[in-house]
Amino acid sequence: KTEISMSLQLANKCFFGLSKIFRSRAISKNLKVRMYLTLLRPIVLYGAETWPLRKTEERRMPVFERKILRKIYGAYFDVLTNEWRKLHNDELQSLFQRPDVLKEIKKGG
Repeated sequence: KTEISMSLQLANKCFFGLSKIFRSRAISKNLKVRMYLTLLRPIVLYGAETWPLRKTEERRMPVFERKILRKIYGAYFDVLTNEWRKLHNDELQSLFQRPDVLKEIKKGG
C-alpha cells in the first residue's frame, strides 16, 4: 500500500470512530467542520510533502474530503423538485469555503 492509501485508511477509521458525532444534529456544522480540520485532515496531510501524486491518488483525496463534507452538511431540500437530494460538489465547496485537500497538498501541506 502507498502512504496515501494508508493515510486515507487511517482518516477513514478515525471518521467512522467519530461518526455518531458527525451524524448528530445537536452539534453545529461549524463545530463539525472544525473537527474535520483539526482531527481528520491532519491525518490525511501527514507527510504529504514527500508524496509523488499520481492521477488516481489525486482523484481519491478530494473524494474522501467530499464524503466527510456531505456527512457534515447533509442533504438539501430542493424546492423546485420538492425532493431531498445530495449536495453537488461545487455546492459543497462553496459551503466549505476553504481550499480542498488536494490544493493543500500541492501548496505544501
